[in-house]
Amino acid sequence: MKKNSRRMKKEKGDYKRLPVSQKKNPFTGRVGERANNMKRGYNVSLNDIERQPAKQPKLAHIKNANSSAEAQVNINRSVNVNNSNGSNSNANQTQNKKDDEVEFLKISHRSAPKAGKFHLSEQDISTISTGDWLTDHIVGAAQSVLREQFPHARGLENTTLGPIFNFSVQKGQFSQILNTGSHHWVLVSTVGCYTPAVYLYDSLFSGRIAALVQKQIASIIYEEGTSFKVIVPNVQHQNNSDDYGVYAIAFLVSLLHGLNPSNLTFDRKLIRQHLLKSLESGSFDPFPLSKVPKCRDRRPLFVQEVSVMCECRMPREESDSKSPSRCVKCCSCKEFFHRKCISTIILEDSSANWRCPNCE
Repeated sequence: MKKNSRRMKKEKGDYKRLPVSQKKNPFTGRVGERANNMKRGYNVSLNDIERQPAKQPKLAHIKNANSSAEAQVNINRSVNVNNSNGSNSNANQTQNKKDDEVEFLKISHRSAPKAGKFHLSEQDISTISTGDWLTDHIVGAAQSVLREQFPHARGLENTTLGPIFNFSVQKGQFSQILNTGSHHWVLVSTVGCYTPAVYLYDSLFSGRIAALVQKQIASIIYEEGTSFKVIVPNVQHQNNSDDYGVYAIAFLVSLLHGLNPSNLTFDRKLIRQHLLKSLESGSFDPFPLSKVPKCRDRRPLFVQEVSVMCECRMPREESDSKSPSRCVKCCSCKEFFHRKCISTIILEDSSANWRCPNCE
């Protein structure tokens, strides 16, 4: 019996414990930011988290402003509130119980001013006098003076709103100078024009209307119909490549004074002097005319029909109907809509039937 018991003890001593598999992280094999966060937080004990001492209350005022938008951020930290249960424990509570830190964040956004005031700088005066291209600041200064001189005139908003299509919608008569995107200035106006149509006054018309100009016009008139016309009258053409802005302002001043730019021939030698004098005086008289007026054909140089679409009523491009990823077609009215302009969820299936808000 003793021999058997010794053998059993020896045999038991030869046994080895089987390896125990460690608990598998359920997030192993997953990728992405969310999976990484879950991996870091898996099996974390509260003892592993170090308490950070509360920061001292601070008061910060941050103000960040630019020409297109202003955002003001005020951060106010709460004042400490001490909770005391008795005079004997005040010292311990001050050290062991620190007040909670509450952070209030207030953000207010204001859109860029559409009709701000502009003051000429020495650089602006030099630009006008030396015959260089007019900047948006000089054009804005001219429209600012005209807004005060003709308070009932509509339009005349900051030209920097054009490329972002943020002009105010105008349903009556308006006038607005636009930048075509390449140092070229034109004037668009509905004064004396039947809707839905717009006059485009261009002192160096090249035979086509830039797509950016069409979109800027569409953002202003917001035509509810299917299309609008852009009519290019026959006006005086400049004899250089620098006076686009000067002529656009001259056309605008003529319209506001009740004159038809198509019937006028300005004195090329005096137009810049007149512009500078008017800006400095804060009032515009009609630009000086040439002593030898030129007779022109009253028929327009060019007329273009611009089709609009979607709820944004922006110009329709040929590629819109061929790009299902950009546009969707209503199965009832057959009109195309930009996917980014539609608030409803559209199925990814391009063959799915969808009705626009007007046909629902």
